[in-house]
Amino acid sequence: MFFIVVFFTACYVEESSDLNTWNKEVPPKEVSASYDITTKKININWNYTIGATEYNVYRADEINVIYGFIGKASSTSYLDDNFEVEKIYHYKIEATNGEFKSPLSDKATVTYPKLEAPTGVLALYDDNKKAIDINWSSVDLADEYSVYRAYESDGSYSAIEKVSSASFSDNNIILGKTYYYKIEAINGELKSPLSTSTSVTYKELKAPTGVSASYNATTKQIDISWDPTNGATGYNAYRAHKLDGNYSSTWKVPSTSFSDSNITLGKIYHYKIEATRGDLESPLSTSTSAAYSFTNPGIYLSIIAFSENLTEKKFTRLYDESNDSFNSFIDERETEAGSSLYWAVDNAIMSIKNTAFPDYIDNISIVTFTDGLDISSLDASGYKHESNSDYLGALKIDINEIKVKDIPLSAYAIGLNGKDGADEEEFKKNLEVLSSGENNYTVEDVNDIEVIFKEIAKSLTKTSSSQSLALSVSLSSSGTKIRFTFDDANASESGQYIEATYERVGSGENMTHTLENITYNGLDCTSTSITGEGTGASKKYTFEDIKMEDGSDIDIDSIKLWSRSDSSSPWYKNDGFVPSRDSHVDVEKSSAAIVLVLDTGNFSANDFKIVQSSAKSFVETLLDGYNKSFPWYGKNVIELSSDSGDLKSGSIKAGETTWYKANISSNEDYNIGWRDSKDYYDLTAEIKVSAYKSSAEVLFEDKSSDSSIPAINLTEDDTIYIEVSENINNGNGTYIIGFK
Repeated sequence: MFFIVVFFTACYVEESSDLNTWNKEVPPKEVSASYDITTKKININWNYTIGATEYNVYRADEINVIYGFIGKASSTSYLDDNFEVEKIYHYKIEATNGEFKSPLSDKATVTYPKLEAPTGVLALYDDNKKAIDINWSSVDLADEYSVYRAYESDGSYSAIEKVSSASFSDNNIILGKTYYYKIEAINGELKSPLSTSTSVTYKELKAPTGVSASYNATTKQIDISWDPTNGATGYNAYRAHKLDGNYSSTWKVPSTSFSDSNITLGKIYHYKIEATRGDLESPLSTSTSAAYSFTNPGIYLSIIAFSENLTEKKFTRLYDESNDSFNSFIDERETEAGSSLYWAVDNAIMSIKNTAFPDYIDNISIVTFTDGLDISSLDASGYKHESNSDYLGALKIDINEIKVKDIPLSAYAIGLNGKDGADEEEFKKNLEVLSSGENNYTVEDVNDIEVIFKEIAKSLTKTSSSQSLALSVSLSSSGTKIRFTFDDANASESGQYIEATYERVGSGENMTHTLENITYNGLDCTSTSITGEGTGASKKYTFEDIKMEDGSDIDIDSIKLWSRSDSSSPWYKNDGFVPSRDSHVDVEKSSAAIVLVLDTGNFSANDFKIVQSSAKSFVETLLDGYNKSFPWYGKNVIELSSDSGDLKSGSIKAGETTWYKANISSNEDYNIGWRDSKDYYDLTAEIKVSAYKSSAEVLFEDKSSDSSIPAINLTEDDTIYIEVSENINNGNGTYIIGFK
């Protein structure tokens, strides 16, 4: 008997244990969604699911959170073209083999490429095109740009144009109006944030600069010239006989110079220039003056300046308040072999203890009008007297080492002493030293010099060469190149500029703004790094002790601001920088003196008494002639008093001409009027009133009605003189004149 034993082995086979077999429980993997900037569609991709023959695509967004079917795909990608750009969408994929469906995949959220806001936006007015050119740096992925414009910095910006390049010319502009621009980068329906704003003003012509006038002895004409004005096609020249007089148009000039032959000997002429372009006219330039005078050697008149940084003491002012006139101050003491010339300082010069000033130098050239500083506060080191040099009796001064603000050069330039034995030729050499400055005139006699003296005496203030320059700059991208130019040339052609790199470090209140790697061309300053101060979108940078390379003062009206992103980019001018608003110059105030030196001609050093007598006679004649130019000279002048508040008042006497004066205590506009003890009267033609400043500047003349008198601007320390004439037949005969 046989037994057959059969063993059964139970085997469990897991479904889809074969990797190539469909598994309905496994969803698609590695799902991604991104915006294709080329096709402008959302591209959804996922990994292949084994055994799947088709895929279903589902979508949801932030509002519709339930996933809805949007399409099928036979491959592992799907293009969604039915969407809103920059709206957030989520996608899930479902695999199917026709019979079974997998679970939904994990979600994939679409990502969009980001367009950056344009940078380096700069707007410049092109005078030739009469359009505003706007330029900016191109933005990656952008295929066009929208230009937005507003009329205020924080106003409403409206799109005015779409362009495909990084520039645009706006010719729809109005003269004198300021425009603000922002730029938006675009790719299809993708848009960047708006750029920061830039602004430019469609400006009028600027007033001509560099105006100068000089008498040409050969042609016997006055030659006037000036620098060209950008955008001008011609010029109008105006002339007046008084500095503050009526300037009338006399010439139409196509170029930047002309000659005036209609002149009279001994007269001074004042000129202003106006730039034109069609019907457009610029403001008038500042005035320049020239005199038709003799050119033979004779009397040298030199203007000198002193800085007010030496504040303690003052020169003795040549002014006698007792009779409202200017006097000469004469020291007639004799030296060892002769006598000193005139001087107009206090005795401090006699007490200077410095080996650079020998004891026997105790005189100064003739100073006839000054409001300067005490000599005792000046440092005399570095100046020496060389009695055996060609310039006998003069102080030898190295002009290359001395600045005008440090010492009144001309006031020291002649100090003849009899024991030097100076003869006529040597004395003339001293005069040449004095007359070598640029602010000098040469005239032949008193009649000529009176005219010049009177004009100069009206404005005896001259700025020193020490300046502090503050410039405000709108903030740019860190690393931006900044260039300030100080001439009329383009940035790349300028010979006078400050160049720096703008850098900012940190954030918020801790952010610092600096100008680094500063270079100067045509200017003199040692600062190499400057930190900006202030709040908001612009910072103020201050350059201390800066001046032009030739020592002249900086003219802020000529300053222009340029910028560029790097050294290979072109310079763009920023017309949003307004010199009068965004720049400021602090200068050390200076006062000036008129120094007169007489050519002694045939007199030797031992004839000082004769020289002194001649000089004294000349100075007194000159001063007397100048004093007589004041209408109130020699008259009884009544000081006005305050009777209430700011009202200055005094009595008018019937049938007389009366002079009044008052000192001004504050800067403001004043109105002049008159009344009796009760009411104001319009006295019509029975009274005439004239008013002048102490310099004899006319404020108004022969006004017969206080209603016809304009408000006049007076400043602190001004002195006003009022003349009242004609009969008073109205009222009780006693009237009050006043201003407030």
